Parts: sequence; structure tokens; C-alpha cells
Amino acid sequence: MAERKRVSVKPSQRTNFGYGFYTSLDNAEQQVLGHAPITGALSEGVVWGANSPKPGRMRRVRDTGRSTSSFVSHDARANAIANGWRIVKPARASTGRGGAFTKAVYVRLSVGSVVIQYAWRMPLTTYNAIGGERTVLGVRDVTATEDPFDLVFGSTPKPPRAQKVIAGGTVSTFFDPDVDLPAGWNAVGGIID
Repeated sequence: MAERKRVSVKPSQRTNFGYGFYTSLDNAEQQVLGHAPITGALSEGVVWGANSPKPGRMRRVRDTGRSTSSFVSHDARANAIANGWRIVKPARASTGRGGAFTKAVYVRLSVGSVVIQYAWRMPLTTYNAIGGERTVLGVRDVTATEDPFDLVFGSTPKPPRAQKVIAGGTVSTFFDPDVDLPAGWNAVGGIID
């Protein structure tokens, strides 16, 4: 079995970060698909395991009749098509809409010198309990002006968490690591790589 290598691709022309994953494709196929190798420690500006955005996926049928598929960098699609690959899933991103019991929010998080908008769906009970302190914590509402390809849902690294004792228990949330926590809030975890 081929060695699995760590690589990244850009999900869209609008994203400023790479989507990291493992591949066993050979170097020539990786080059056609725009895979950027990741060497040493986790690379700057790369998120891992994001639920959204996801890069496009392409497939090619080999001479043996078996097919190969992998993610493609947005800027390599035309070259991949010219080399016999076809799009089987276009790049996609979450709109960031919350549900009946959640509110889509995000914090800014530095991944090396690249800043991403780490997003999640906060339960409304937490959203309301935190109230006006969301702004001080750096928690921002997802609005229609945010580009869905800028909102990174469910990835690693994750921002740190903070908690506060309130009437009836505690409340916790991710927060922007560049802000000073307001009175009563305590950090309960650092950035998760």
C-alpha cells in the first residue's frame, strides 16, 4: 500500500487557508490536483477535518478500469480536467444558518500568520446566558455578509474555551484568544491543535 502523505488544497479562490488531509496518491497525481505537501510540524494556515468548507472532489478512471478520487485545489481544476479527471463533488460551504435552537457564531483564530473565522452553532440557551459579554469574548454573529467559504466549521485547530459561573450552573464557550477575558470568566482550555 502506498505511503499516506499530509497535503493541503485551497477549497475556493476566496479562502485564505488550506484544507489538510492525508493522501496516498503518487506525486504526479498530487501535482495535477494541486496538492501542497505538508512537511514537519503542522503547516501554517492549514485546517484539519473541517466540516465546512470542503474542497471539490475529482475522480479519474485508470487504465486498469479502477478509479481514483481525491480533493482538488480550486486553482488546479482546469489542469486536472485536461489530464482526464472529472468533478464528482463541487466545493461546498455551509451558509452558517442556525437552527431553531442554535445561533451560528464565530471567533477569529490565528493559524500561523493566517486568521480564520472558526464557526459553530451555539445553543440558544448559551447564547442568551452570555448576552452582551459575547462581544467582549470576541464571539460574533454570522450574518448574511459573511462569505460561507470564510467560515470554518468543525476543524482543528480549535480556539480556547472559557467558562463563567452563573445562577444555576456554569456557561462555557469558545473565545477569541486575542481578547482579555471579562471579569468572572476563566480560561478552561487553550488552543487545541
